[in-house]
Amino acid sequence: MGALVIELGVTLDAVAALREWRKAKSPDPVFAAFTAEQAGAAAINVQLRGDRVGIQERDVDHLRETVSVELNLIITPRQEMARFAFTAKPTRVT
Repeated sequence: MGALVIELGVTLDAVAALREWRKAKSPDPVFAAFTAEQAGAAAINVQLRGDRVGIQERDVDHLRETVSVELNLIITPRQEMARFAFTAKPTRVT
């Protein structure tokens, strides 16, 4: 029987929500993803909401360009969201 492997996935929604609440450029979800990746995270999780509160499409695009670990995009089952997910090409869509 093989060894159990546990991998960490870091969700960045709170980082983006804080940025929006502060109406500022920081904290930056992309920088948070970089930090998480450097600390050993195996995946980055972000939720793109229909009302665009928190994570923005540009965040997903920047994350796709910069992270080397899995990128999990969480969306609601709507045509516009599926269309964006198709063009953004994350590792996984849930």
